[in-house]
Amino acid sequence: LVAEKQALEDKLAVQNANYTAIAHAEKYLAQARENLSSRYLGKMQDAFLHRMQQMGGDGMQFSLDTDFGIMLMEKGKSRSIEYLSSGWRDMVGFCLRLCLADGLFDTEKPCLVLDDPFVYLDTERALAARRLLDGLAQDYQILYLTCKTEDMARAAEQTTETE
Repeated sequence: LVAEKQALEDKLAVQNANYTAIAHAEKYLAQARENLSSRYLGKMQDAFLHRMQQMGGDGMQFSLDTDFGIMLMEKGKSRSIEYLSSGWRDMVGFCLRLCLADGLFDTEKPCLVLDDPFVYLDTERALAARRLLDGLAQDYQILYLTCKTEDMARAAEQTTETE
């Protein structure tokens, strides 16, 4: 009976130690998350809004939450971006990923691999996307994959004509 009691006390001690370690880890992860959010969130919000303006979304208002989720601000209420068209959702996601790349990489920029990110855009937005890509090419190496070469070729021609 004494040995059984000692074994249970040993198990309890191990469980208490595990609980303490988990509680500390949870505390430190919450602090890290808060630090990360406060360090990047404001910068990313500004960069995101700038990228959206470049893509022609200057009449729309968005906000980023601490999970870097995006909400559309409309008439004083926040709405999910799921209310947007496929093209707009793609643009929002693309701009968010760009802001993450800008925020996480200060000196060396990563290679951007784009797999038809603008497939649902109308001609006007495709032109804006092309201008944005042309500007991004100054800082990023871009690998652009598409099955709609005529759309990007048309956008490239329109970019050349407007310059």
